[in-house]
Amino acid sequence: MKRWTHAMLVAAMVMGAVALSGGAVSAEVEHEEQNLRYAEAMWYFVPQLGRYALEVERTLDAVRVKPELAATLDDLAKRGEFIVYDLDGTPAPAEMAAAHDRLTAALRQYMEAAQIGAQDPDGARYLVNTYAPMLQQARGQIRGWLMTRGTLNEAPAAPVKVAGQ
Repeated sequence: MKRWTHAMLVAAMVMGAVALSGGAVSAEVEHEEQNLRYAEAMWYFVPQLGRYALEVERTLDAVRVKPELAATLDDLAKRGEFIVYDLDGTPAPAEMAAAHDRLTAALRQYMEAAQIGAQDPDGARYLVNTYAPMLQQARGQIRGWLMTRGTLNEAPAAPVKVAGQ
């Protein structure tokens, strides 16, 4: 009976150790999965954000001489609103949370600039000029993180076979 109790105690200890080590691995795997989901979401989105910001800036400059571009600014404001909603709903990894928050805040200001651009082009342009450095810095930080992670392009390319070789 003593042997059986001892064997059960050892088995319970081994199973407990396996469960604890599995929990630590699971947390690490979950963290890596979150990073991968964020990287996949932002890989194509970050360049689009730059294009959106450039379009807002150019339209604000042009609306002074072409007031009919006010409708374009309204469309840009609506697009900006959806972009901000997407960013708000995208959970960022801990190491990218600050850059993600700065990116979201700057794009929210771009959206507001597009909303007021037809009535107050100078005020809207001032708003864009104020937040442009924050936007560029946050985009650069996220883009740099994406480029150094290597998760999207980990597999080595297959060797190219040229006909006749």
